[in-house]
Amino acid sequence: MSESFAGMISDSPLERPLAVAHVGRLARALTSIALAGVTFALTCVALHRAVPEPVLPVVTPKLAYFLQHKDEFDAVFIGSSRICHGIVPAAFDETMRQQGVACHSFNLGVEEMFPPATFQMLDTVLRSRPAHLKWVFLELAPIYTTDNEPTLRSIAWHSAPATALVAKDLASKNGLRGLYKHTADLFPNLRICLLNLTNIGRVPAVLNPQPDEAQAATESAGYMPLPGTHFENEKKAQKYRDDLVAMSAKTPVTVVPEPVSAAAFLQELQKIKAAGVQPCLVIPPYPQRGGNFLGTRAGVPVLAFNDAVQYAQFFDLTNRFDGGHLNDTGAHAFSQLLARVFASQPPGAGK
Repeated sequence: MSESFAGMISDSPLERPLAVAHVGRLARALTSIALAGVTFALTCVALHRAVPEPVLPVVTPKLAYFLQHKDEFDAVFIGSSRICHGIVPAAFDETMRQQGVACHSFNLGVEEMFPPATFQMLDTVLRSRPAHLKWVFLELAPIYTTDNEPTLRSIAWHSAPATALVAKDLASKNGLRGLYKHTADLFPNLRICLLNLTNIGRVPAVLNPQPDEAQAATESAGYMPLPGTHFENEKKAQKYRDDLVAMSAKTPVTVVPEPVSAAAFLQELQKIKAAGVQPCLVIPPYPQRGGNFLGTRAGVPVLAFNDAVQYAQFFDLTNRFDGGHLNDTGAHAFSQLLARVFASQPPGAGK
């Protein structure tokens, strides 16, 4: 009898029943495994829909307040901590009024919220259909591929589509030559995605919600100030000054190609336009590693303030909380400049 699988079905009257029995057991085992897998997947989907959304620090109170008052706002800012701590809606609105444009804005920035998490926040805003929303200011930043710690927020945004976007971005940058780096970054993202899809990472947060100290952020229309400076000592302050000198010597800012991020942003911009809202992309006063990677393809205003020479005042220590963020004084000044620059844009700017 041949040792191949086909050879298990022998012409021998004695061996044929045994071979058929083996094949039958194997088929039944595989069918059982498949059915168990499908049942588990369907159960996860059902639980995912049934279990309430977990309370996420900063995100939940901000969103809850915005959704409750969504018809009162005509502008929102969405992005990372550089938006959360860097844009003061009251200062922006007042400057817009001084330019002859009525505005009531809300800051939906959240620390460490980069794409794809940014896009999820945007989708939530657009699905709520605010009655008077005119403008969405979206921070232009590359897809964040190294959010590898399974925090509540990280688990929440690691949906299957979001994780697939991260995987696509990693593959586009590393390819086969960077396979080790690709897998080293990809596997933690896949693990967190499984924590989301199987509800393992969501249920504890629902059963034992943690108090959120950021509730007061809603009192300032979502703005969370960083007072003073946070350079721990003169040595770190001097390092920032040295880095600033080196950064200033490299102007204009080098733009790093981000093909996957660019395609994702173009898709999100179309969603905003389809909702009848005008998008505007913002690069805050920070040496973004991507710069304006959309270039002229954006088709909307791209207001970039990451040039340390042109906008030197925002990189000065008097306006910085640390190397990555403006302090309260700097945030007020930046918000006023952002409003003036935006209000001066001609109709249809960027198209």
